[in-house]
Amino acid sequence: MHRRVHAASAAFLFALLLSAFAAAQPMQQTVRVIIVPDRPSWEYTVGEKPTFTISVLQFGNPLDGVTVDYQLGPEKMDPAKKGSLTLKKGSATVGGVTMDTPGFLQCTATVTVDGRRYSGIGAAGFEPLKIEPSAEPPADFE
Repeated sequence: MHRRVHAASAAFLFALLLSAFAAAQPMQQTVRVIIVPDRPSWEYTVGEKPTFTISVLQFGNPLDGVTVDYQLGPEKMDPAKKGSLTLKKGSATVGGVTMDTPGFLQCTATVTVDGRRYSGIGAAGFEPLKIEPSAEPPADFE
């Protein structure tokens, strides 16, 4: 009897450790949509037109010939440009949109692979240190 209790305890402990190890592993998507602007600093001056590279990887390998839907526009606003494009060797570029005031321009992209939708987002900052508050602070704000 003592041996069975000890074996059951060991099996429970092993299962507990295994589940803790599995839970600690970061979740890895099989498909990743990566969007980066053409400038490493991600900063632009008002009026410049950044170009974004959209890359799609499946298990770390570039996908060729898949169609990506994209949108470009100011953060939290309707897109200024949207469309679809076909990836060549896992990537494609989009651009042609600027901002006339300081803020952030977002590029979002969505792709369907094996019946599942995946998306990504990238951004470019237009003179971010000059962004003004959009509302007046309350009178008691310090």
